[in-house]
Order: sequence, then C-alpha cells, then structure tokens
Amino acid sequence: CQYTSARLNTYGKFQFTYGRVEARIKVSGTQGLWPAFWMLGADYFDRGRPWPYTGEIDIMEHVGKEPNTTYSTLHAPAYHGAAGYGAPYSLPGGADFADAFH
Repeated sequence: CQYTSARLNTYGKFQFTYGRVEARIKVSGTQGLWPAFWMLGADYFDRGRPWPYTGEIDIMEHVGKEPNTTYSTLHAPAYHGAAGYGAPYSLPGGADFADAFH
C-alpha cells in the first residue's frame, strides 16, 4: 500500500454559512481505524479560537470495531468531547459500511 493515511484541509479554499456538503465514502473495516468526515469552524484558524468554541460537525465517523455503525455528532462549548450531541446510524439489514461506497 502506497498510502496509509490522508488529511484533506480546505482552510482558505472553502467555507460557507448555508448550504450542503456531500461525499461518497468507503471505509475500511479494520479494527483500530477511525475514518471520519467532519467540519471545523473557520475561526479556529482565523482568530485562534480554541476547540470546541469554533464548533465541530462530525458528519460521519466510523469506529473500525463497529462495522455496521457510523456516528454523526455536534460539538460545541455546551456539549463537547464524549458529551457531544449526536446519534448512531446503521445501514438497513445490518450491511457493513466497508462493503461499498455510501
């Protein structure tokens, strides 16, 4: 395998107030990995505001030991760390997220 990890950072290239973000993602079913698709407030870099004051939206996090479940979570000053506000999602029929792009 030529690559084992990646990070795409769009700071200074893409930000919005209203809109929609879409992605088709296929994850690895390997235990120990934690692939995620998330957004962080732009003022984290602009004003040096510490997390979680900038806000964070975890659109999709996949814990490798749970092949049938992903999580979406909102982090902010009132609910951060393990106390984030969110919910799990499972594919119909117990399908595995590593089987295809979703």
